[in-house]
Amino acid sequence: MNIYDNLPKDIQDHITNKYLLYPQSAELRNDIENFKIIKDKILKKYEDKGYEYTDDITDDFNIYAWIENDLLSYWNDNIPLDIKLSNNNIKRMERFTAYKIKKEKKCLDIAANNFHNNNTNIKIIKYIAGLNIKEREDFVNIK
Repeated sequence: MNIYDNLPKDIQDHITNKYLLYPQSAELRNDIENFKIIKDKILKKYEDKGYEYTDDITDDFNIYAWIENDLLSYWNDNIPLDIKLSNNNIKRMERFTAYKIKKEKKCLDIAANNFHNNNTNIKIIKYIAGLNIKEREDFVNIK
């Protein structure tokens, strides 16, 4: 049974005229699947190390604070941000459209600062999303 054919005509028109879905590339689908797998692996890795889900990111055992810290360190090639942005860090930030727009408008410092200053969970998502599949695997496999 085709679900689409059983929908009322006005809904069919709405779907075909306004919200036509275009298939995504296999590369994008693989990247999205890998993001979820890697995020789960990262959480499991830090849980196994004894870190806890607490509301206080200043807590020495807060899982999100440690993940964010380690991802940021990986992103910037273990160079403190207040010293410099590594070339790899800039290349990774350039994968995001918002960063590219701000860079074109000549506000690179603001773009970098805004990129790295957000809610901890948002930063973790951005840091994982900004890594390619190989980089994600490399990060997860760091001992």
